[in-house]
Amino acid sequence: MDNILVERREEKDASISLIRMVAMSFIIICHIFQTYGNELAWWFNVGVQIFLIISGYLYSKKDYSKESPLNILKKQFKKILLPYYLWLPIVIVLYSFLCPQYLSFTRIIKYILCCGVLEGQEHFWFITYILFCYLVTPYLYWIKSLASPLAKTAMASSSWSGMSTFWLPKPRGSVSALWSNVTISSVFSACSTN
Repeated sequence: MDNILVERREEKDASISLIRMVAMSFIIICHIFQTYGNELAWWFNVGVQIFLIISGYLYSKKDYSKESPLNILKKQFKKILLPYYLWLPIVIVLYSFLCPQYLSFTRIIKYILCCGVLEGQEHFWFITYILFCYLVTPYLYWIKSLASPLAKTAMASSSWSGMSTFWLPKPRGSVSALWSNVTISSVFSACSTN
């Protein structure tokens, strides 16, 4: 019995690793094409979203009953925000000397609150999405505990519609915004149908 579980786990890990490798390749190819101004970059601009889907899938398999939602959030937010806030003062100081035209009080506040990015720091767009996913994980765990699959799907879909409309910023470009919506909807679906 234990051998079967180990084999199945290795299979899952191998398939997840393969998907991660594809996603990483898409990110590299996308950046190469963007560097040369090639329109094909937008076809490969889904790597980060694939990583978000994988994270949603893996987080939906975890057991959160042993830890309080607040402890989960503290741990996850610290993991993401500590490096972010260590980088923030460096960026602000550099910008104040090198390109002060991009700094304003409003932009800095948005950057601190993870509600926007500074010019040249657009690659941090995903921070808001990761924090959002961590924020809703305890809620999704509760939805997962509901008995009816229809109730799970309805609760997850209606929650996503409301939260995405009012809270999440949309990345530039309709393709990115579309994929962001598809990504997080997939996370909700994975959690609601288990």
